[in-house]
Amino acid sequence: MQRISGLKFQPGDVRATVLEAERLIRKAGFQCPDPAQRFYSRLADKAETDFEADAETWPATDRSAEERERGYAEASRRLNRKFDGITGDLFLVTEMVESPIEAMFGAWVVLFGNDGYNDIEFSFGPESRFDPEWGTNFTPQVTVAEYRADFLFKVCLKGSFRMLAVECDGHDYHERTADQAARDRSRDRRLLTNGIHVLRFTGREIVRDLEACMDDLSDALSRLAEELLVEAGIAKRRPQRWIQENVDLAGPPPRKRPT
Repeated sequence: MQRISGLKFQPGDVRATVLEAERLIRKAGFQCPDPAQRFYSRLADKAETDFEADAETWPATDRSAEERERGYAEASRRLNRKFDGITGDLFLVTEMVESPIEAMFGAWVVLFGNDGYNDIEFSFGPESRFDPEWGTNFTPQVTVAEYRADFLFKVCLKGSFRMLAVECDGHDYHERTADQAARDRSRDRRLLTNGIHVLRFTGREIVRDLEACMDDLSDALSRLAEELLVEAGIAKRRPQRWIQENVDLAGPPPRKRPT
């Protein structure tokens, strides 16, 4: 790994830190993925690879010496901040969630979540005192519009914000009844009418391809961030507004009256 001045972690440190977080999480008895899935081991391997790749490739070598120096300083600050938060953020996220599926999703966001512009940061709540000047926070298990969202993401820019709720559905691991489906649709409509978009992932999607889930999450958040940039006059051209495709705004079809 190419050395960046001021970088705290050495090769192998990131992997060891993730596995230490796993040890603390399991010792505390929190909701965890099945050990047979080797989730944390795979998570640790990917985190190590990604952190080292960031350290090696950023900033671009075709910049001037002054630009490279500023770039290295920014890289070290960003990577050190993320490295310092691994153990605590993984522990807190796993403590706050309600299922192993949510624990997997939350851990992936902690290490790899990005809104298209900034790394996503863990937050204790959506209150304004936690808002960054520019960036995205996320909090597990937040009550909003009378419903409890599995995760709430808040994209912020200079006091303005957009919110996205993410639901991790386990219906594909047990029977999903018509009543459950109706409750989900009602919940999504209520959130949307309160200005909160909803993104749903099934348990099977999370287990099989978390990277694809993160890509969808990043795309949704980046579109909300673009709205804020346009609103602030930073972006000149208004992007096409993102509309939640899997929320039926019209609701279920009316029931036929008995004849």
